[in-house]
Amino acid sequence: MASAGKARALAIVAIAGVVAVAGVVLTAQMSNQDDVADTSVQVTTTLAISQPATATWVTPSRSPQPSITPAANTEDPGTSPITVERPLVRAKCVLPHWSDGDEPFLRAALVCLDDAWRPLLESIKVDFTPPTLVLSGTGTPPDCKQKLENNSYYCAGTIYLDQNSYQKTSAGRAAVAIAALSMLSHEYGHHIQQLSGTLPAAVSRIDAAGRTTPLGLELTRRTELQAQCLAGMFIGATFDEVTVDVAKHDSYTRGDAPKRPADHGSSSHFGGWFSIGADLDSLSVCNTWTASADSVS
Repeated sequence: MASAGKARALAIVAIAGVVAVAGVVLTAQMSNQDDVADTSVQVTTTLAISQPATATWVTPSRSPQPSITPAANTEDPGTSPITVERPLVRAKCVLPHWSDGDEPFLRAALVCLDDAWRPLLESIKVDFTPPTLVLSGTGTPPDCKQKLENNSYYCAGTIYLDQNSYQKTSAGRAAVAIAALSMLSHEYGHHIQQLSGTLPAAVSRIDAAGRTTPLGLELTRRTELQAQCLAGMFIGATFDEVTVDVAKHDSYTRGDAPKRPADHGSSSHFGGWFSIGADLDSLSVCNTWTASADSVS
């Protein structure tokens, strides 16, 4: 049950009528040396408050990034440990007012994410390691070996949230809270994929298919939509109905941008998979890897 203060803070977002457009781009490089695969993964999110047709999207360069060893080993993303029937248990999550600053809010939200996902992953025999959260307004750090850009992304065990990617909203500061919370939850979904071995397995397949080929793009969409569904699980199991409804609305305004590669899913599917996770609350319903191609287009 959300605290009264948190409910008031997030309810403001609904009143503000947020219309957010977000994009997530997965880039990966697999290198083989002495028959040992080193999978390096980075996932990027860009958020702009605008209409979908005028959204600004940032595509990162494809460069090697640092990698971490997944807690679970899997060759098939569709049969990884995070595809079993298992719900997130509702847990207490106390968030400070967004007006107290985005860093206290997001770090408190990260604690809630850790507390929610740790017992679930341990119950399916996936060793849990919490991600690191880096808040920055200076763009991409050099250790991820990417072109300097003001955006947010997941890079091998670390979630980078750049304030510029969620603070610039024409709806005002109050409208940013749910966008930032949703972004953090989505990037955390990629960390869950990494720990379970899903993300390295997906990257291997994307790399083999070719990232810009029809198959490579479909595999990338399956990766992104699963992370979006996992984000829905957390928000649906943790927050009040008003907050969940606003988060759903936000998700339905995201998806593939016009004239960009179809690597995130349509807005209806981006919002739809989030809603599935929020409403049905089970890892199994987030298994985009066994879903039909039409449902991840």
